[in-house]
Amino acid sequence: MQIQSVSPSAEYKEIKSSCFDGNLTLVTPAIFVNGEANVTFSYSEVGDLNITLTDTNGSEFANVDAQDTTDSQRLITPATQIFSVLAHHFSIDAILQNHTNNFTYISNDLNMSATLEMNITAQSESNTTTQNYNTNCYAQDFNMSLSYMINGVSDARQILYKESNTLEYNTTALSLRNLNKSYFTTDHNGTAALKLQLNFDRNISNALNPFQLLITSMNVSDANNTLGEVTQTLDTNATFLYARSHGTRQRFNAASGNALLYYEAYCNATDSFGVSCDKTLLPNGNASLSSDDPRWFKNTLHSPSTDGNISQVTQKNGLGFVTASALTQTNPDQTTLNYNQTNFPYNTTMNINGSSWLLYNKYNQNAQFNEFEVEFLQDGNWTGAHETNTTTGTNAVTTTNRRTMW
Repeated sequence: MQIQSVSPSAEYKEIKSSCFDGNLTLVTPAIFVNGEANVTFSYSEVGDLNITLTDTNGSEFANVDAQDTTDSQRLITPATQIFSVLAHHFSIDAILQNHTNNFTYISNDLNMSATLEMNITAQSESNTTTQNYNTNCYAQDFNMSLSYMINGVSDARQILYKESNTLEYNTTALSLRNLNKSYFTTDHNGTAALKLQLNFDRNISNALNPFQLLITSMNVSDANNTLGEVTQTLDTNATFLYARSHGTRQRFNAASGNALLYYEAYCNATDSFGVSCDKTLLPNGNASLSSDDPRWFKNTLHSPSTDGNISQVTQKNGLGFVTASALTQTNPDQTTLNYNQTNFPYNTTMNINGSSWLLYNKYNQNAQFNEFEVEFLQDGNWTGAHETNTTTGTNAVTTTNRRTMW
């Protein structure tokens, strides 16, 4: 490359043989004054660039003596210098997605979570990708921080998150420190792909109203102080619901019957974080219906295969007088309950075992199961015992449906 219309010329080479040679472009040509010149180059890559200046044979300053001197006498000795070229900035592309079907259940287990997928790309000043910014060449460990809002305002609830290759974090700040440069793989030269799983702390005794998570800014920096920033709110959000599995009180005029079990989301008044119920955020919106409690609404979009399921129904305290068939894994879920004794009426409590994010017990933070009541009746039988709380049944002929709210 000629750095002016005549000698000298510049030759360049990336010093690491496994890394790419970029394009070196002359921005301002050399104008020598008293033997010195200021020259501006543009280089399309990052790296350590070996630049050598050589006198150009035939246009050198001493070319007038070409007939009576040797090249070594006439040409200026080449000069070599290594220049380190850094990325100018990071660009960040991101998308926030719900777990499925436009909702995410609040969960301490991040197998149920919203996902924030990000591509972080090292770029030149002209916004081209610098492919040498990879783990085998010139990538650096980096830090990332994000800001978020709940329903458009700051919120004190504890966020839970992890990146697929990091430890799990439990903190109100959304910050990843000392991420390894290996994220910038050679398969995606210049770009790191990150996937964050996001959720919020869940208390099994404190039901919360639906809310939306908004990512409002993202910042990236590396050891070279290369910066990247997105300050506008992402045009996607995630909707979080407090959910439970639930069985209504069941009554059967026989020793067996089919019990329906529902997947429900909470929405009522104002919760402990000051968030009001907004039914439009429920999967079924304003058309949402309750099973037996006006604060809980059936989620007809729930899929047991992807959104959490009921794994087993058993009689409380392991009495074994009532057994349950395998769940149908449908919505609503269904099991056949069988009473294997002869005393009627018989009342008992059944345990629902399933995904942790479907567990709710207002009065017991150590509860391991959801519960529902079942009653087996037979005409003409007047007495019976409730094996799991020792209460006495009433005449099987005169029964009244009851609603329990908690």
